[in-house]
Amino acid sequence: DTGDANTGWNTIGTLNYGAGVAGTNYEIPHLRHRYNFDPVSATGVRIIAPGNGLGSGTCIDEIELYASPGEVQEPPPQNLVLVEESGDFAPDNLVEGKFVCIRRANDISQPGGFIPSPQVGAHHSEKYGSHHAEDASVLFSTMNLNLNLFSSAMKTNSQYMHILWFNLKVKEPITLQIVMDRLKANPLVAMTQKDMTSSVFSFGRDHGHYGRILNETVVVEQTLNVRNEHEITGFCFTPQDGNSILSSIAATERFLFPHAYDDKIQCLSELFYSEI
Repeated sequence: DTGDANTGWNTIGTLNYGAGVAGTNYEIPHLRHRYNFDPVSATGVRIIAPGNGLGSGTCIDEIELYASPGEVQEPPPQNLVLVEESGDFAPDNLVEGKFVCIRRANDISQPGGFIPSPQVGAHHSEKYGSHHAEDASVLFSTMNLNLNLFSSAMKTNSQYMHILWFNLKVKEPITLQIVMDRLKANPLVAMTQKDMTSSVFSFGRDHGHYGRILNETVVVEQTLNVRNEHEITGFCFTPQDGNSILSSIAATERFLFPHAYDDKIQCLSELFYSEI
C-alpha cells in the first residue's frame, strides 16, 4: 500500500462492519448491502478483511462495482407480499386457464416407450385434471397466486415435440395485437409460423446450441385467437430443453448467488430465439 495509485495500492476508505454500527445491515447479512465512496479511476479493487471473521477473515460472498453512486437503501420490511395492481396485469385478471397437453410418445434418443397410435390420459384430480395443471398451480403458489387451472393430456405416436393447446379467460378486455406484442416482448418465448413439430425440431437441430432450443415455448402465431375480447386461445410447441436445462441452470445460480443470479444467467440470453 503506497498511497499512490500510480505505484501501488491506494486506500480510499475503511468500513467498520459490525453489530450496532449504523447503516451496515449487520443483523441481516443475506440482504444486498450498498456502500458509496467518492469516484476514482481504477484498474483493480482490493478489499482487506481483518482476521476476526469466519476462519481467517470476514466472508464476502460477492461484490459488484457501479459507475454511479446511489443512496444507501434502508432494509425492506419483512414478510413482503405481492400487491395486486389494477388492469390486465393484476394477478386476479386470469379467470380460468385450460390446457390440453399433446405429448410425444418418447424422446428421439429413447429406444423404448413408443406407442402405435394416439393415447388419451386420465384425469386423476377432480380440481386440476392431469398433473400438469396441478404442477403449475403449485409453482404459482410460491408467488402467493392461487390460479384456476385445469389440464388434460394425451400422447401421440411421435418423437418430436410436445404440443400445448391453451384457453385463457381474462377479466379485462384484450386484443389479439396486445397478446402478440406481449409474447414477442418475452425473451423466453419464441414465435413461429411453422405449424409442424418436425419443422421446429429441424430448426433446433440445424441452428440451436448443440441442436437445442432453450426457449421455454414456441408459439404458433396463426393459431392465436381472441374471442369476445376476453378469451385467448392458441397452440404452442414445447422444446423441453428450456424446461430441463435452462430452468436447472437458473435454479442453481439462484441458490449459489441469490442476489445476482439474474445477472449471471444473462450470458445465456444470446442462445434464445425471438422467431423460429
